[in-house]
Amino acid sequence: SMKPGDTYILNDPYCGGTHLPDFAVVMPVFGAAGPLAIAATMTHHQDVGGKSAGSVPTDSTEIFQEGIRIPAVQWAREGVFDETLTRILRQNVRIPDIFIGDLNAQVAACKIAGVRLRETADRLGDETLLTAFRLLLDRSEAMTRAALKLLPQGTWRHVDYLDNDGIDLDRRIRVEVAVTLPGDGTVSFDLTGTSGQVKGPVNCVPSGSLAAACFAVRAITDPMIPNNGGCFRPISLRLPPASLVDPRAPAPVTAVSAR
Repeated sequence: SMKPGDTYILNDPYCGGTHLPDFAVVMPVFGAAGPLAIAATMTHHQDVGGKSAGSVPTDSTEIFQEGIRIPAVQWAREGVFDETLTRILRQNVRIPDIFIGDLNAQVAACKIAGVRLRETADRLGDETLLTAFRLLLDRSEAMTRAALKLLPQGTWRHVDYLDNDGIDLDRRIRVEVAVTLPGDGTVSFDLTGTSGQVKGPVNCVPSGSLAAACFAVRAITDPMIPNNGGCFRPISLRLPPASLVDPRAPAPVTAVSAR
């Protein structure tokens, strides 16, 4: 149902975000024959409300203390922005002009991405461009799988600890991971044994846990592999539910980026 000029925003960590200061702005891109891509930007904003200026309270005990929380919602329809939503956003932050200005910069970046993609599609044709997308993703996947096959096979385990969660200052927080390379071009990360979710804001939602696994794969494979989503297709992730790495709302999560 998306149309040209539609714009969506999101910052809810329990709906695909990371922590509340990180706002995603998403815009569909259309060519002559139909949809081509999704243009998206992610920006850490200076303030999104909550109990502390800067919206990274180190002593929060629930997400409601950390700022305004926006699920994936439509902000503009065919280029016309929802002024009611804009007013709600402005009313819940300490620096509304800067905040809205930065969101508008994200919109502008998505628009530029759309312009450049449409220019390329006009020159090459929609189907050629979409085929190129698929080939680039498949190529990075194949190169990553080949690189993983060159690594030693087996399972490696490690345990480490956070000093505390910011609330229970005398309790260390366990992080455990088992990384398995079976030799077939895949890699799995099993974080069973990691602490349950904690009172303080160092919980990490699954999108952040997956990002850490993706970073690890890029760090141990050839840096010349083009960096795109194809690199991450060989990854599987097991996260214990209601844990530090897969918390349940309304657990606080805002300090995870600092961790």
